[in-house]
Amino acid sequence: MHPTEIVLAEALHLLGGNSAAAHALLSLVRGGSIVLHQIWPEALRRTQELMLKHEVMNAADASMSVCLQNASPKPPESPPIQDTSAPTADPTITALLLALPD
Repeated sequence: MHPTEIVLAEALHLLGGNSAAAHALLSLVRGGSIVLHQIWPEALRRTQELMLKHEVMNAADASMSVCLQNASPKPPESPPIQDTSAPTADPTITALLLALPD
């Protein structure tokens, strides 16, 4: 699990602040079972853009969306489209044809 720091903060808040459940969660982070994904301040602009675009999205949700966008592999580039409407002449054949006597 790789949540962002704000997701951890939100989870701690929902667990009741200074509770046994919050301390258990912090122990998981300290023990390495949960690794925080640090995206800020680099991705703060993108996070805010998502929040402005989607009114129901909070900062934690937007930060995870940015993580997923950054982690998604880029699609492979397509090979250039070749024009097959006109046949291309083989230079070797062209040279041979030109060398034939009339």
